[in-house]
Amino acid sequence: MVDIVLGNSTNIITVSAFDTLIGGSLADTVTISAALSGATINLSAGTDSLTLANGTNVLTVSNTELITGGSGDDDVTLGAALSG
Repeated sequence: MVDIVLGNSTNIITVSAFDTLIGGSLADTVTISAALSGATINLSAGTDSLTLANGTNVLTVSNTELITGGSGDDDVTLGAALSG
């Protein structure tokens, strides 16, 4: 199992092959470079964006203000209530 925890700063990161990604307290920009299956992403506080890889992504996402899908059929489950 690979868990990634970002620092409490503005993070800009490209990642692949993980189980859990937890964002920091400021704005995070995360790009996924390879399709994911069963991953969980919680970008926490800040104005965060997530760009999914091309391919079929299956994941759970929380506390993320902008999600951009890839070229495949993505299955995104929202892990937290929406507001705003």
